[in-house]
Amino acid sequence: MRESAVTSHIRLAAAQLNVTLWRNNCGGFYDDKGRFVRYGLGSEAKLASSDWIGIRPTLITPEMVGSVLGVFTAVEMKQEGWKFNSNDKHQLQQKHFIDIVNANGGMAGFAQSVDDFYRIIRYGNN
Repeated sequence: MRESAVTSHIRLAAAQLNVTLWRNNCGGFYDDKGRFVRYGLGSEAKLASSDWIGIRPTLITPEMVGSVLGVFTAVEMKQEGWKFNSNDKHQLQQKHFIDIVNANGGMAGFAQSVDDFYRIIRYGNN
C-alpha cells in the first residue's frame, strides 16, 4: 500500500477510536532575506518529528497506577498584556486547538508568563 493509502486507513481507524490526529508538516525554506526558516514540531531542535501528531484519551485503570504516561502539552506564547480578541480569526483558531487538546486530556493554553505556563501544566498552586 502506498503511504497515502496507509494514511487514509489509519486516519479512519483513529477516528473510530476517538484519537485526534493532525498533519505535522516539517521542513524549511529560505525567506526573502536569505534566512533559513524551519517549520513543524521540533524544527528548532532539528528533529524529524512524526508526520501526524495527536491525542489519545486514556482512562487510567488500576493496572496503570504507577506508570508514567506522556501528556500532550501545547503552549501558545503571547506578549505580556495580551488580551484574547474573539473577533480575531487566528486567535479563535488557536483557542479551538487549545480547547481540543484540553478536552482530550492534554494540557494547553495561552501563556504570557512563567506563571501562566505553570497554570497550564498544573504545576504547584497555580
